[in-house]
Amino acid sequence: MAASRGIVSFALVLVFSALLAHVADTRIETAKESHFAKQAVFSLEKRYYADLEVKNAFRQALANAQGAGGEEKTVDAARKLALLEQFAEAEFAERGIQVDLWLGDAGAADFAELRKRMLAERRTLKPGGALDLSVHVLDWRGRPVPLAAALLAHDPASGKVLVARNTALVPEQPFLMPVFGASIYFDDVAAVAVIGEGFHG
Repeated sequence: MAASRGIVSFALVLVFSALLAHVADTRIETAKESHFAKQAVFSLEKRYYADLEVKNAFRQALANAQGAGGEEKTVDAARKLALLEQFAEAEFAERGIQVDLWLGDAGAADFAELRKRMLAERRTLKPGGALDLSVHVLDWRGRPVPLAAALLAHDPASGKVLVARNTALVPEQPFLMPVFGASIYFDDVAAVAVIGEGFHG
């Protein structure tokens, strides 16, 4: 009788030990899944705020454009965007976020493919044909102006500078569907912020 109780007790201890091991494994897996879920949420939040910051910076550059007339305000906004490119890229880099500001053609860009390439290369990339905001071209009078001025126009009704093709200022129009954009990369997260026609300060 005592021997059978010992065997039953030993069997119960084995079953209980196995049950405890299973519970411990489940808690470890749940903790791992919770950690990954928290990291994913943090990355999404970080990407959202980086996108928002870029767009707000563009909005401020356009809103703070100075000039006696529409042409002067447009060129000033383009110059502010060229300065923004240098400042924003350095500012984000201090926080471990790679940002590359550019101007390009929405019709020629495949943003999903661009994100895939950035993830594969683990860095920011521009869409094909996109250029830095600091690139200059000649206006109708032969004066150097930022190419961004070709993608900005002054709206006399509102007094605002907005994203729109501007053939009145810059004769050479390299883009059919002009957009400003920012490629964003950090911690295996890639995003593209697009600022299209009608966006204003």
